[in-house]
Amino acid sequence: MKASQMPKLALKIDVNTYRGTRVGVPRLVEALQRHQVQASFFFTLGKDRTGRAIKRIFRPGVLSKASRISIWEHYGIKTLLYGILLPAPDIGRKCADIMRAVRDAGFEVGIHCYNHIKWQDYAASKDMEWTKREMQCAVDRFVEIFGIASKSYAAAGWQLNRHALRLIQHFGFNYTS
Repeated sequence: MKASQMPKLALKIDVNTYRGTRVGVPRLVEALQRHQVQASFFFTLGKDRTGRAIKRIFRPGVLSKASRISIWEHYGIKTLLYGILLPAPDIGRKCADIMRAVRDAGFEVGIHCYNHIKWQDYAASKDMEWTKREMQCAVDRFVEIFGIASKSYAAAGWQLNRHALRLIQHFGFNYTS
């Protein structure tokens, strides 16, 4: 089979947490490079407030899902306490070197969000002012880290609202996920 006829697969990696950025991303980059596989990394750029997701426990089906995926193993106890009992680490500030290393290794980098928990839980119902403020924080932080504007945006929790759709155009993203 010719290379042009080979099936194509796109890998999109959403990085939601401080631990995921600090520990998981370097491991993923190493594995992808070892197998000569490309991927796009979308980073959460503000503080890791994963612990605040605890209120989701009261939603139907969340407990059974949590037990199936073993949130304790995936996230670790510290991550599950960030933003409630432990201070929320600033992912963009503490992991900027790791993010730049991903780009320097030849992978595409883009914006996932500024505050993952806040965006995932509230974006669908928020107004233009709130949406623009959240997206602007992510855009500004991306420029602070990489020195250029992001060309891609991957909405946290696949959550958007009509204002976000307009702002995606306003911020000049080439594409969104």
